[in-house]
Amino acid sequence: MPIKTTDPIYPLLQQLWTYHHVEHVIQAADCIVVMGSHDISAATRAAELFHQGMADLVLFSGGHGKLTQNIWQQSEAQIFADVAMQAGVPKSKILLEKKATNCGENIRFSMQMLADLSRNPQSVILVCKPYLERRALATFKQRYADIEVRVTSQKLTLLEYIALVPDIEQFIQLMVGDLQRIIVYPALGYQIPQDVPTDVLHAFKKLVELGFTQQLIKPI
Repeated sequence: MPIKTTDPIYPLLQQLWTYHHVEHVIQAADCIVVMGSHDISAATRAAELFHQGMADLVLFSGGHGKLTQNIWQQSEAQIFADVAMQAGVPKSKILLEKKATNCGENIRFSMQMLADLSRNPQSVILVCKPYLERRALATFKQRYADIEVRVTSQKLTLLEYIALVPDIEQFIQLMVGDLQRIIVYPALGYQIPQDVPTDVLHAFKKLVELGFTQQLIKPI
């Protein structure tokens, strides 16, 4: 289902896409933590940040999630690290956390690994897929409120990203699901609350009405 700016669904997607991005200005930090997924663009972004001197250590987190358990034999962390090493990041500057299966575990297991190595970062650059930025930030701050964190992803417009994804419908389903989690997870103790503007809620509800419900965790 190719998407054009003239399609009725496009402004709805743009509302969610824009909201999911937190637009942090990235500054040097103690460590880059990369959240695994099916989208290897985060590994490329992490390599860019490393070469810009933003941190001297890159931790890749991820075992197998719902979308990768049946398509990749290696862990998400290993596949991401391979991409980064091909982009020139030295193996000696990489750590692998291979057990995480979701956003919360990516963050918790990564920070525990760093603590076990006596790294104890006071500042972290969190790298993820583009439409996970806000949820990643809210999840991190729920558990590590005192650590400075800046979140980033591959720098692409919505249309540029759509042109790269192999399954556009799956991408929309995932983006809608992540928005719902931003809404409901604070009450479950998984994230800090985020303000969701009325126009974003409207776009979310319209997409749900259009049938993008596969990644929802409970009925709306």
